[in-house]
Amino acid sequence: MRFIFLQISFFSLLGCSTLFTYSEPKSAQERFAVFEKLKDWPIEKKLIVYWHDRMIPFVEAQTDSDCAFAIGVVHAHLRLGQMELFKRMSAGRLSETGGPFGTPDLDHLIRILNLQGSAELSLSRLSSKERQWLQRYVDGVNFFIEQMPELPVTFRFMNFKPEAWTLTDALRVGRLASADANWSSLFSFLALKDEKGWNEVWSQYINQGENSLPSFTQSDAIDFDQYLKTIGRSGSNSFVVSGKKTKAGSALIANDPHLGIFAPNLWLLMGYKSPSFHTIGYMLPSVPVVALGRNKEIAWGGTYMRGVSSHLFEVQDEDVVSEREERIGRRFWFDKKVKIRESSQGPILTDHPNFKNSKTQIALSWTGQLGSNEFGSYFKANQSKNFKEFRKSFEDYAVAGLNLTYADNLGNVALIPAIRQPILSDEKDQFELVKNRKTKITHNLPPSELPYALNPSQGFIVSTNNLPFKTAPRIAYVSGSNDRFNRASELLSNKQFLNTQDLMRTQSDVFSRESHEFSRFIAKRFESHLTSSIDDILKPLETWDGQYRIEQKEPLVFEFLTWQMANFYFSEKLKNKKLVKRVLESEDWRIIFGREFRELDESSQRDLVVKSAQLIKKPLEQFKNWGEYHVQVVQSPLGLIPYLGKRFRFQEYPAAGSSTTLNKSVFSPGFKKSQVTFGAQVRHISDLSSLDENYFVMLGGNDGWLSNPHLFDQVELWRKGEYLKLPLDLENVKKTFNKKIITLSPKS
Repeated sequence: MRFIFLQISFFSLLGCSTLFTYSEPKSAQERFAVFEKLKDWPIEKKLIVYWHDRMIPFVEAQTDSDCAFAIGVVHAHLRLGQMELFKRMSAGRLSETGGPFGTPDLDHLIRILNLQGSAELSLSRLSSKERQWLQRYVDGVNFFIEQMPELPVTFRFMNFKPEAWTLTDALRVGRLASADANWSSLFSFLALKDEKGWNEVWSQYINQGENSLPSFTQSDAIDFDQYLKTIGRSGSNSFVVSGKKTKAGSALIANDPHLGIFAPNLWLLMGYKSPSFHTIGYMLPSVPVVALGRNKEIAWGGTYMRGVSSHLFEVQDEDVVSEREERIGRRFWFDKKVKIRESSQGPILTDHPNFKNSKTQIALSWTGQLGSNEFGSYFKANQSKNFKEFRKSFEDYAVAGLNLTYADNLGNVALIPAIRQPILSDEKDQFELVKNRKTKITHNLPPSELPYALNPSQGFIVSTNNLPFKTAPRIAYVSGSNDRFNRASELLSNKQFLNTQDLMRTQSDVFSRESHEFSRFIAKRFESHLTSSIDDILKPLETWDGQYRIEQKEPLVFEFLTWQMANFYFSEKLKNKKLVKRVLESEDWRIIFGREFRELDESSQRDLVVKSAQLIKKPLEQFKNWGEYHVQVVQSPLGLIPYLGKRFRFQEYPAAGSSTTLNKSVFSPGFKKSQVTFGAQVRHISDLSSLDENYFVMLGGNDGWLSNPHLFDQVELWRKGEYLKLPLDLENVKKTFNKKIITLSPKS
């Protein structure tokens, strides 16, 4: 998902006069008025929508059918512009409105990946109840579209024409969300594979996963005894604490997904109750199930494991089994025809212009192309009452690979890997960038055949994108940060009993042991060898506490120094600008450089430190502290547009944390002010001893209507480390979600 979202480019500046003529509702009252004007609801029984003063809805329905319909209306009311963008992106149709510059290649890639075909296969796997729920949700979206009095600004800016939604549209957006984050690395290395020395960088990338040790080891009891170090890449945090470490005896859960940061947020927060459901949590607009949250008995979350679900295969002309031509519409320009070819291994990726220099034809095999039922998995999980039901829910799950965390009101905690893992005919080929024609996928392991953990002796489980188990073949390309994993384990081990406040402090933690130890190593090792001309650079590192707080200067000094040292080191080692750029753009460069720097002789180390310290003196003068350099911008995706995008950039503030802290805020290293583009963007904590001990906050707000204050009304809470307490008990829902109560009756 991250790979696709970061490639969105809006370069068409024609027809933008609508930017300066639209009128937007400015208040909650005006937004509620739009909802209240919807007429003739096709529902069976009385239905109530309760609204929190942060524009968070809770639906109370007497039938499941009415509940799904109301969720569709609510999603469209709050996020229709965002949903339409997702829908068109997943269909490879952005150029119809974005124009000929930037988006046609993205559309071409989406057509090759054929998310549409994948969604159609998923639709065929839905049970009758799942299909009915999804159909009523889509009916609710279309009901709102038919009556909406004013188009969202995204429609007018991108020239979207209102279109009715279908079941396949909703499932295709879900497929977009399940896109393999490994594609970013696989595709970039595929484009570099003819560069001299590329295989060394690829091996380095793969070895990051090889060196990663599992969160827990397999045993006959399906348990684990120790947390081990892991190394890896970006993703989420999720912690579950068993009843043996809480005074009430019920479990705790904390979820903290890391994705691209935009306003509106990629998640929507709401709750609903019907005969089959009683849940609250975060939903992806367009997909009517809670992905992170809780019901009366259990809570769930997870982290991305970067699991192996994609392989690249070399193919010949005789391997091509089908060919089709598709037309990509381009606003203000001629349509573009593209040829899509499929091989027995999957679509031929090198037909895309990004790989025009490839000397061989390469196909992409992705388990998501085979058909699975991720929507149905969460549909069942949302209704589960115990661990057995929860695990069984994911039998037909395939992508994207997740480490799913589980907690319940009886005090149980668990972790299950959710992925359908392809097994190759030769295990040695697992991490070859491109497999030869002799290599085959013999079968796929479903989640039900993978190991899991239940009630570990430590009394808690930490997942930070690390490998869940030591498996053969390895289940993931790379895995999560050693820093985040060890820090979370340390904080959760410090007290005999834990509570929600402890989990809040853990989610906001900005300490990096990796950075702290490396900074002390540099400062202490060379303090007697260096001249006073750079003493002012190294001196702060001797006393730095390893925290990335906004008021501190030390993290800025450390980041500038190590980035410059790494730049010098990899430039000399690789002697290829493209490969150096690839290494320094990855999140692994700090880990790789830190390890290799320690292996250098003392003279080489000293030379790197001296020339880098001298070079960063002037850039450091630009910034007083970490917060001046490391900033968070709250903006719409339209804010990415040059010049005109300023209208859609709403706030900028200093941001704590870094790429390796639990409070994750990924940034692009360098000497210019750096904007956080990826990281923590919603948080959830629940204490399962009570229906009402649920805490949520998002970086932004719940209402996606631009120019409405609820677009970013939770930003201040986020900055202060505060949360909204949202109950699940219906009587307390009525007291808390009382900004507006809208009662709806069946039409005559």
